Amino acid sequence: MIPGICAIRRSDPIAADALLAEAVSLARTRGLRLAGVVQRDEQRAGRRRCDMDLIDLSSGRIIRISEDRGNEARGCRMDASALTEAAALVEETIRTGAPDLVILNKFAKAEEEGGGMRDAIAVAISRDIPVLIGVGLLAVPALEAFAGEFCTIIEPDRAAMRAWLDAHSRGRASERLEILSIGG
Repeated sequence: MIPGICAIRRSDPIAADALLAEAVSLARTRGLRLAGVVQRDEQRAGRRRCDMDLIDLSSGRIIRISEDRGNEARGCRMDASALTEAAALVEETIRTGAPDLVILNKFAKAEEEGGGMRDAIAVAISRDIPVLIGVGLLAVPALEAFAGEFCTIIEPDRAAMRAWLDAHSRGRASERLEILSIGG
């Protein structure tokens, strides 16, 4: 059995994000329906830190998840209510949109604490929908405790990501087309 969750270790965040973006492109090329979010960081002139947005893969909706607390602010800038809104949107898409694949930017502190995208991941796995996700280095033990045997963790490696995606996407789009043609 190939685990339903593939987590890309964010030992190199730029490489991990690039793999997730590649997976989105590859999945769309294959005709797979997607649920989930990917992160886009936007630099602003005169600012030390970027703005962080989540882009919903099913609708294209953009949700700003960072708070602008000023250029000298320290600490977490995560807008918890925006993250909750994004998680609810993803979970609703999983429940009603019958996606073939869920791609999420990362399992991190919010998920460790029981929030963030944790419920969306659980719903996807309960519906046998594969999940590709980044995982922060500090969050690996929490993901392993949460997902157990349902999860494999890989380094940011194109071949490993593609092998997992191939194993989980093979036939999904064609199965859906077959069901649609039979069911009307």
